[in-house]
Amino acid sequence: MRVSLNEIQTLIFKACISIGLPVGISQDASQTAGHVFSRHIGSIQPFADAIFQLDSNSSGPFDAPDAFNGIFRPITTSKTLSSLYTTPTVCDQILVRNNNCNSHSSIALRNLDIPAVMIFGVMFITRYIGNDVCISWRIEQNTSINGLCSNGNLIFNRGSFEELYTITNKSVSLDVPNYSSALNHLHTD
Repeated sequence: MRVSLNEIQTLIFKACISIGLPVGISQDASQTAGHVFSRHIGSIQPFADAIFQLDSNSSGPFDAPDAFNGIFRPITTSKTLSSLYTTPTVCDQILVRNNNCNSHSSIALRNLDIPAVMIFGVMFITRYIGNDVCISWRIEQNTSINGLCSNGNLIFNRGSFEELYTITNKSVSLDVPNYSSALNHLHTD
């Protein structure tokens, strides 16, 4: 059976809407899923897992005051941090935060439900930053799994896609280099 990219994106979008996610977050998830689906076999499973986590009330949104400082943690300690809620804000911070920053910055995500969804979101937005920007990431597990996102691609320094798909409820660190924001290059006519 063949499935089109549009069907995958629609499926993710509708599933996110059905569990009460806002339209914008649902669109971000479906676009990211579409980007990784065409490149990596099995890449839709982490999205299904993240939707299940949120629907079963096991994960939830982030604490906003801490997020402003680049530390994302769940609002309550009884839940994990929802990757579906958190990924769009982290990606927005990556796109605009370093425009006025003199050096690299770090973003920390504590007790993230499905780290693969976050890594895929970062991979997706690097399409818009520029070819020379690499955002490094690290997931702490028994051994560290880590890699780079650049130009819409994901490169593993240690680990594999299969391993990434199985990791849940772990902390993720992102190291974002200083660069001119992609937003400076957008034009409206």
